[in-house]
Amino acid sequence: MCITTLGLSILPTIEKLRFVLSIIRKQITNKSTDTYTPNFKTVIDHFCLPISGLTVIKEIGKRLKLNERDMEPVMSTLHRFGNQSSSSLWYELAYIEAKERVKKGDKVWQMGMGSGVKCASAVWECVRPIVGEAQVGPWCESIDKYPRSILNGNK
Repeated sequence: MCITTLGLSILPTIEKLRFVLSIIRKQITNKSTDTYTPNFKTVIDHFCLPISGLTVIKEIGKRLKLNERDMEPVMSTLHRFGNQSSSSLWYELAYIEAKERVKKGDKVWQMGMGSGVKCASAVWECVRPIVGEAQVGPWCESIDKYPRSILNGNK
């Protein structure tokens, strides 16, 4: 699902309005201004970003105004597993679950990118508490070693 289409279906009205007004302002007055990037954090609690290299990850995080905690799952997954293509999204989700950050009602956005113009998104809503995931799954032997300050280049 395209980010614009996703935004129209999940963002609150005020975020949609800010986006539309920024487009109008750009067309009428100042063509050099940036278009407003909606705050997806108003409706999304956790982010699983595509692992397409450090530069791409940082740029996506910057555009979506994600903080270090939001970026932690993707950076930790990149550090531990490398670029596993689309399966990296599931390692990121497993990381968030192993840290027991996903609560009932939380929404997780998995954003995937492929070769060329392929892009897909899925938004999941947690329907039950996630407890005990640190003892099972791909992070069971290493979850306590993370987070690391990988975003700043430290290993």
